[in-house]
Amino acid sequence: MTEGEIKLTPKSLFGYVLFIIGLLLLGYVCLNAIYLASGTFKPLQVQTDQKTISIETQFFFGIMLQIGMYALIIVIASILMKNGMSIVRKG
Repeated sequence: MTEGEIKLTPKSLFGYVLFIIGLLLLGYVCLNAIYLASGTFKPLQVQTDQKTISIETQFFFGIMLQIGMYALIIVIASILMKNGMSIVRKG
């Protein structure tokens, strides 16, 4: 095997697939962040059956929920990418 050659085995192909899935998840989060910043998407609004919570608080809880959701997706994507690259290096 020469210096610039890539050896493609089923194991390394699986690692590349994991890495690409992680990249797609990061791209999804980036696109949603751009849409939220431009006003195309509106932030979530957490509503309850009672009208005791003000609109501002509903939006605040919705934004906190979205931040947590996107943080979880970013963590999953980084784990997939890290494990994918370690599989490629070992394979």
